[in-house]
Amino acid sequence: MKSAPLKYLVLGLALSMACSSPSTTTSEQEWTGSTSQSLESPRDRVLAVTQWVGIYKIRSTARGSWTLSDQTQEWNESYTAQAPMRVSMFPFLQLGTVTFEPAFFSLSADSETRLAGQVIYATKGNCSDSGHLIGGEQLTFPTSDTYRLAALFHSNNLCDGTFQHLTTIYPTQVGHSAIPDISALPSDLFTFPLPSPTEEAKIQGYRRFTTIGNTVVTSVPEPLAWGSLPIEWEIEWELWPEEVDAQLVLDAVGYEDWLPKGPLDIPPSSVSPQGALLTPGSTLTLKAEIFPSLPSNPASAKRITFTLASSNVPGVAMNAPLMNANQSPLDLQFEASRNTTLLFEGPDRVTTPDGNHTEAYATLSSFDYGAYGEARAVAVLTNGKALLSVARFPYPSSQFQDGPLLLPKRSPNSFISDAWKFDPAWANKADSDDSEKLPDGLGDGHAGDGLTLYEEYRGFFLNGQHVRTLPTEVDYFLRNEIGTFAEPGINLFQNLTKLKVHKLAHTEINTDTRVINQNSLLQGGRHHAESNQHAVILKEDPLRTDVSETIGGPSTPANIASIQMAGNLFGDERKLAIAHELGHSVNIPHHGEGGLLIARWEKRGSDYWEVPLYPSAAPEQQVPTFFLEDVAGSGYIPGPDIPKLHVSVQCQESASNVFSGDENCIMRYRANALIRTNFTGTRFHIQPGETLGSSLCNSAQGSSFNSPGGVLYSGGLHRPSRHGDAASNRGDCQHRICVNDRYRHAPRYGQTSLPVCTMRR
Repeated sequence: MKSAPLKYLVLGLALSMACSSPSTTTSEQEWTGSTSQSLESPRDRVLAVTQWVGIYKIRSTARGSWTLSDQTQEWNESYTAQAPMRVSMFPFLQLGTVTFEPAFFSLSADSETRLAGQVIYATKGNCSDSGHLIGGEQLTFPTSDTYRLAALFHSNNLCDGTFQHLTTIYPTQVGHSAIPDISALPSDLFTFPLPSPTEEAKIQGYRRFTTIGNTVVTSVPEPLAWGSLPIEWEIEWELWPEEVDAQLVLDAVGYEDWLPKGPLDIPPSSVSPQGALLTPGSTLTLKAEIFPSLPSNPASAKRITFTLASSNVPGVAMNAPLMNANQSPLDLQFEASRNTTLLFEGPDRVTTPDGNHTEAYATLSSFDYGAYGEARAVAVLTNGKALLSVARFPYPSSQFQDGPLLLPKRSPNSFISDAWKFDPAWANKADSDDSEKLPDGLGDGHAGDGLTLYEEYRGFFLNGQHVRTLPTEVDYFLRNEIGTFAEPGINLFQNLTKLKVHKLAHTEINTDTRVINQNSLLQGGRHHAESNQHAVILKEDPLRTDVSETIGGPSTPANIASIQMAGNLFGDERKLAIAHELGHSVNIPHHGEGGLLIARWEKRGSDYWEVPLYPSAAPEQQVPTFFLEDVAGSGYIPGPDIPKLHVSVQCQESASNVFSGDENCIMRYRANALIRTNFTGTRFHIQPGETLGSSLCNSAQGSSFNSPGGVLYSGGLHRPSRHGDAASNRGDCQHRICVNDRYRHAPRYGQTSLPVCTMRR
């Protein structure tokens, strides 16, 4: 790495290079333009060049299925890798040795085994990352005008993935299919012609073929025999004599501030690469410029080629599209329509027309908000030699180094744009970080919101707009199917918990899985394999009255099948009930369990009867005596009929119930009648009624009518604590909040059942 600005550096080195550089050999000088003057054979001309340089690419795909009796196995695997390639020639040995710079590779591997239609095993993994190609083959010369290079080089890197056995999922790693035994393949498969004396000095190779085991096949049999694995291979490379007296510097216009973005016009269900490309979310113009070592000896290129290696993250954002995310466009691409002055050779390669170039420009397009990759350039000079680009190194911007231009501008150990990591609060955090906490000491001590830094950066579609969430906020995702009537309760929940509530349109969440970060890559901890993060669905059930329910809670969102709100709630009562139920979806329990009796009081003749409305299985009961609560004096005769009351009843299983603890907490129910354990045949009618809660408590005790010492009412009337303290490990709701599904909080009382309460009436 050189730290001086490039142009000044090149000028500063000019005199020393003029004095100290070794002179070019006679044989190397004879490569002028595209012809050779005097060497005897193509092999001798190639061996006479000490160093060859270019780009190597390999692709493989494997897909198919096996069937044996009632068992079926299916698989789908794809792999690509691209790396700078060098061949050093040794004329006295008549061979060359192959070396590679680090490669950029993408791998996706899925397999599934079913028995009688039921999935018993499934493996899934994908990644796009830097790695090293392995392979020890040498370039040899079978004849004077051919060379042999068995160039099935591949990466030995593995991708993080998951292994599923029945319904249990474990972390694992996946790799690509094994390369066949090179020695068993036909020798002429890897034999290629050398350039003739009238051709450009270029060593090139291309092969596309299919193997099953160690055999090259012309077609794949149907059906496949069990254990038969066909793999389609495509390999290619181009090599030129390496120029050492100039540099090709690759940079980008607006590199410092560029962010990858995905398209906004995506279909909600899927994006297919076979159709027309969508409009890219952002573009970036690459610039390649030649700098000669000696200003008096300018170098120019016959052509300059840009190559691109791109990530292939499923989808275009964490929750878009919802289906067939693996069919989304390659994240970074060259488009022909945006590079009309260049020769379009595919989404990963564009080239200038032959001419006399000292610089060139190419525009790449981004189709993913989390896109990343690498760009390189190769200049074939008018003297027949080639330059492999060096890149402007991002730290600081005036430096440059051998290697690719990282896309976007980012640290080598991160896939997040520096333009987004500008904030000191998260600038130095790893892509896998999930350490944010609620303010003011809220929360149960578990950090994070189940989203990694990379997932927050890649972002989400929320009500039709793409949003990169903030790593300083604890995020909560909600699908509100009630509408605007639910907004006051949602806002109260957000204000009290300090969670950042994000609202999803129906096309932005798969309501079957509710996974909000479904389009993920596991590699490097960019997604937590042990747990997806889930959204919560808020509904209103018009057939449900009085009692709402968070099904599967209290727990974290993964266990919350849905929140079902009663249809007969209005105004402030509905606002409080919604905030209360949302609290259950972030693991906040009641202050105690059970103890709610919804009933009406009827006068039948001279007697009063209590008729339960909820739970409906509770028996009717005659009530001989009534008292007023909160009012001096004891005697009380109710009217002829009271249609509905919330009666606080103590359960035999616990001294606490849903009415216990801090009186102003939204997680406490409010009562308008009470049964005391030492007056089981008596009802205390609470007047005035208990008020709606408006806070989250930080204690298990009450401070007024639930205070441990009881209450002294006007007129000197003392009554004991009305509903008592919260149960053990209840109350203090501010410190029960947890949204992170990684911590797998078990539902407090199962997925669907309610807690047992044997009422003392």
